[in-house]
Amino acid sequence: MSFSATARLVALGVHGEARAGRARDVPAATRRLAARATPAWLRSRTVEALLRRFEAWLLPGIAAHYVARKSVLWQAAQQAVAGGVERVVVLAPGCDGIGPALRELGVDVVEVVHPREARARAQLAAPEAPVARVIADLGAEADVVRRLADDPRPTLWIAEAVLMYLAPAAARALLRGARSATAPQTLLFTAMAPRADGSAGFGDASPWVARWLASVREPFRWALAPDALRRVLARAGFDVIDSANETASPEFCAGEAIYVARRNR
Repeated sequence: MSFSATARLVALGVHGEARAGRARDVPAATRRLAARATPAWLRSRTVEALLRRFEAWLLPGIAAHYVARKSVLWQAAQQAVAGGVERVVVLAPGCDGIGPALRELGVDVVEVVHPREARARAQLAAPEAPVARVIADLGAEADVVRRLADDPRPTLWIAEAVLMYLAPAAARALLRGARSATAPQTLLFTAMAPRADGSAGFGDASPWVARWLASVREPFRWALAPDALRRVLARAGFDVIDSANETASPEFCAGEAIYVARRNR
């Protein structure tokens, strides 16, 4: 079994930006895993130039968006650790290296990996700092978060590009599961806002992007405007304390924002 199509696409984008020297602010482990996940035939300069043309047609700037997103998440995760977080749970890490990078800082890390990606993830991340793994499908086993929340240590939950792929009920169940913990909890995650027509997706994306996502069975399922998202979080027991790209920023594509939220009770 292998990674999802979108996980491989993100790795390809990160690796291309790293080769161009534009990914220095993401963890070294993320750059290494992205390189390992990118097939050799996609690394030639000719193919890379062709991919850049496809990117400009389908969704301009998406590779840079991936890197900017990972840079913000990495900075926020380090701040959380400096602020007293003792444990990190990474939901659906795909080809990302933030878990091993945080483990190198001395923090206990658990990755929740989809059953279809378990073997591929173990092989890809094997040379990195070892982390614990739980195999579960977040879309069908939302209670896994509640079980992992049963820990006395202050915990950081990282969900990069996860919630938008879940059905709304599963996404809300995930948030409620994190609230059930007794120790302080921090959420670090990304969320999609609706497009002008109400659909979930990046603002400047070609219609072919949604068609491709549907063809690989990885469509966006959940999108909320920032104000609505904050209300959902408040009902789940969390307050947003920081965000990025809620309004369009030059380094990001419009549509996906990054949030830091803390449990409010």
